[in-house]
Amino acid sequence: MSWRPRDFNMRQILPSDYQVELVGRAICQNTIIPLSKNDSKIFVSIQLIKEYSYRLMRNHEKAVLLVNSVSLLEERATQIEFHSSLKVLRIGAGFSDNKSELIKESQVLVISPQIFLGLLNKKAVDLKMVALLILDDCHHCLIGSHPYCQIMKKYRTLSAKRPRILGLTPSLLNKRVSPSNIKGTAKRLERIMHSRLETASDLAIF
Repeated sequence: MSWRPRDFNMRQILPSDYQVELVGRAICQNTIIPLSKNDSKIFVSIQLIKEYSYRLMRNHEKAVLLVNSVSLLEERATQIEFHSSLKVLRIGAGFSDNKSELIKESQVLVISPQIFLGLLNKKAVDLKMVALLILDDCHHCLIGSHPYCQIMKKYRTLSAKRPRILGLTPSLLNKRVSPSNIKGTAKRLERIMHSRLETASDLAIF
């Protein structure tokens, strides 16, 4: 039986067949999805979080959405709150260590990669308790100095109970990646993220 979205009624976002197909794949395996449209990224990430809702509430695990700008942090957190019944915590630069109780009480963390890495290093967050880890603009994993790389190194040290990974990227084609190197770049990103690059069956990859 093919997967279909549950109780999805996002205002101004009507799921298309290819979006539904991509969510179905992301449920089953670690996945990298190239999506240029913001609405598609919102749909896939929020619907996948909703699919994990029962597990997050029952097992006291977390879904973590990593975003690379303050404006996106607030936007994504508000969208998740609107379209789910989960407790969402925004963690920005002003977040202090004495608020760790808020982390325990929340089911979804929307946070920058640098701050999340800091929380992992301080053991304020245990990666084993993260059920779902979403990396927005995951192509930054290709930059060795980016916090995404350090986060994925910590992921690789886990022998069991690893989070499900979803990577979202507008495209792997940019000024630093030529068309002739695109396959090699994609394979490298898959290796770093322990994920598979996926597109819907009726879409071109880039």
